[in-house]
Amino acid sequence: MGGDAFGRALTDFYLGNEVELVFERDDGHSNSSDLPHYFREPGAFPPYEKDVLSYAEAKVLDVGCGAGRHSIWLQEEGFDVTSVDSSPLAVELCRRRGVQKPIRGDVHHLPFRKAVFDSVVLLGNGFGLAGRLEDTVGLLRMLREITKDDALVLTDSRSYVLTRERAHLEYHEANRRKGRPAGEVKIRAKCGTEVSDWFYLLMVTPQEMEEVCEKGGWRVKEFFECVEPVFGAVLEKSRL
Repeated sequence: MGGDAFGRALTDFYLGNEVELVFERDDGHSNSSDLPHYFREPGAFPPYEKDVLSYAEAKVLDVGCGAGRHSIWLQEEGFDVTSVDSSPLAVELCRRRGVQKPIRGDVHHLPFRKAVFDSVVLLGNGFGLAGRLEDTVGLLRMLREITKDDALVLTDSRSYVLTRERAHLEYHEANRRKGRPAGEVKIRAKCGTEVSDWFYLLMVTPQEMEEVCEKGGWRVKEFFECVEPVFGAVLEKSRL
């Protein structure tokens, strides 16, 4: 098993240490993550996040909660929030920051009963958090099971086509040649000597989100634009 680079970076940053979180793609391309972003106060949330979160109802599941910024705000607004992340250090950090019900969980096997939640938060490029296309469809189907009939999924993605960077365009084209979705990336996190296992992240265009949702038993209720290429969306259940 790889190290918990993501959780280590969040924890060290929270403690005031100088730290860098780097995401490396399997073609060698890398970039530093904006760590303060994970700790933003509600007043600094991007407008599309505020729009999407305004659809939250009653019992909320925050998947991929990170440092807990969405969970903390929702708690303060009176929602019953369960927060899940695969990083043990992130879960512990959430607990220290006042998140009431942080749980370590695998996005592929969420440990909840049927028809529990009214809303699911999947923010921070959250739509593709499960990884590959088939896993994203699987996550959507799982969310159908653990949510109530009128539940909503509050999510976002990065429209990968809105780039001019040659390295990204070449990566997308290589994916197409392999028969994979162009916006699927294989990455790992690095923080000092801590390195995570490789994992997949799926980025989609709005049209592709609609197509994936159809396979997973959801449909887009509303889109929210942000500064390109990020966009938000609210999903509602459809008939399978």
